[in-house]
Amino acid sequence: MKILKHLSIWVAVSILAHLILFRFLRFESTQVEEGQQKYEVRLVYYTPAPVAEPKKVKPKLKKREEKPAPRVREEKKEEKEVSVQDVEGEVEKPVEQGEEEVRNELSVQTVLTPVESSQSRDLLEVVEGLRKSIMEHQVYPPSARKRSLQGVVILWLELDASGNLVELRVSRSSGHPILDRAAQALVKKVVPYKHGTGNSVSVEIPIKYSLVP
Repeated sequence: MKILKHLSIWVAVSILAHLILFRFLRFESTQVEEGQQKYEVRLVYYTPAPVAEPKKVKPKLKKREEKPAPRVREEKKEEKEVSVQDVEGEVEKPVEQGEEEVRNELSVQTVLTPVESSQSRDLLEVVEGLRKSIMEHQVYPPSARKRSLQGVVILWLELDASGNLVELRVSRSSGHPILDRAAQALVKKVVPYKHGTGNSVSVEIPIKYSLVP
């Protein structure tokens, strides 16, 4: 009887233990189910909208404004009126034959002879003296006067430091041999000419033979 009693106790205890274990396991499974939450993760692919390309704006070219050309004022040239009397006054009177008055124009121009500025004044004085001497001795050739021959003879002459004539030649003829020879003879009358510069002197002398009223 004791064995049966003990067996029944153990069976009851075993059943109770199983009940407790079953309850415990059921409670845990419930907690696990309650604690576990499902999370759904979805991959969403986002396709961006196509970006519109900005339109290229062509720069507006400004038209160059063409400026009108400046107007040039035409200056009227004043035309000087020339009267007939003025023109007639400028015309030289014709040379009459047989006129006794003779005008001989003589000018002297220095061509060479390099000198210092301090000596230039002395040279001008020498040239002026030579010119006066030639004019004093100048004579109009009678044969040329009778034939009414006129013209200008240009002579080139060179004097040494002592005033002696070194060279004499006709640079330009008057067109009449009589006047050319008369001019050369005139120069030979006034040389030697002591100019006192200490240097050689070369000059050109135009001698004009003209018959005027």
